[in-house]
Amino acid sequence: MADQIKQMQRSDPVAKEQWYAYCEAFGNNIRDPAKHDITFINSFIAQYNSGARLDYKEGQDLAKMVKVGQRRSPAWKSVWEMYTAQRPIDGKPKFDPSVHSVDTLEGFFDFIAQMALAQSGQGAAMSMAMSGVGMTGLGGGGSRAMQSSPDDPLVQAVKAFQRQGQEQKEAWHTFCDSTLGGNRDPARHDEATLQQFLSMHGVS
Repeated sequence: MADQIKQMQRSDPVAKEQWYAYCEAFGNNIRDPAKHDITFINSFIAQYNSGARLDYKEGQDLAKMVKVGQRRSPAWKSVWEMYTAQRPIDGKPKFDPSVHSVDTLEGFFDFIAQMALAQSGQGAAMSMAMSGVGMTGLGGGGSRAMQSSPDDPLVQAVKAFQRQGQEQKEAWHTFCDSTLGGNRDPARHDEATLQQFLSMHGVS
């Protein structure tokens, strides 16, 4: 039965969110299906199949946090839009956090944490996390200690990505403006930063 729940979560984002909500409401917020008995699991499946839906408080709280960040920080807003542009709903970018799945919301917080770690180091990232969503930006924007050669394959890959179209070019510009102090020359950034951007956009 635990495997059935795991399969539902993999194949159905709504089922995954509803499992989280069910565990939040009735299972001490323990999400691992292997830690629940068969009666608990069967009750969830019966409720889900009946069409009943629970409010997922944690998911709602995540959406509220993203909305606060959108209002208070232009950089946060830009990075959220860049992140969700890669995760369209019905083929279109949606910037309202409340319409996105819990996976997307949770992934966004992990995404900005990884960006902060890559750019500023762990200590600076922790300081940013402690400051909350009232932050005015997601990074320093000063000069970086390391730069790349203009002939570096990663520099060339970023330039090739921009040449694919206006959308790709704007994605790089948004990334630079939001997290790199507005410096749009790929050769002025280190390899880790370039690889981070390329990985975000599925460029190997």
